Amino acid sequence: FRKFWLLIEVNMLYSLFFMPLMLALVCMSTKLLSTTASLVAVIAFSLLFMVIIGPATAGMITILRKYTLEKHAFILSDFFKSFKQNFKNAAIIGFADCILILSTISGIIIYPTNAAAYGKVMYFFFAVVIAVAITVTIMNFYIFPMIVATDLSLANIIKNAFALTCIALKKNAVT
Repeated sequence: FRKFWLLIEVNMLYSLFFMPLMLALVCMSTKLLSTTASLVAVIAFSLLFMVIIGPATAGMITILRKYTLEKHAFILSDFFKSFKQNFKNAAIIGFADCILILSTISGIIIYPTNAAAYGKVMYFFFAVVIAVAITVTIMNFYIFPMIVATDLSLANIIKNAFALTCIALKKNAVT
């Protein structure tokens, strides 16, 4: 409870980085712009979101990590320092996470509807999509803390996150 309002501040700062996604949704849902301009705006805002959400998550994780370790954190300066320091790796992971989310949603929609036309094999692909999505979601519990806390290469971070995901299945299932 000591850090409650500080956590609210961190979450408010983090939620500002969802503005490009909200603007993309507004451009998609309203008819204020022409079709071409709306499509360009949706693509631009979506790509901006996909690039900045990873570094913003790294900034938030840095502050949360400091709070967990009982260290002092200056919200704005530490957030943006971590945003800049971890931009490359975090942007790659954030972009990949967004692609995975879109692929998972597509798989959840497409495979069951195609099962009637192409047979029960589509349910196998549906199960693969769900399994990959769950695995990568659990890996994200480890990826961002490793990005901000270690100097490992991105390949080693992903490898370690996958290993931790497989090793601690009970703990991860509860989480």
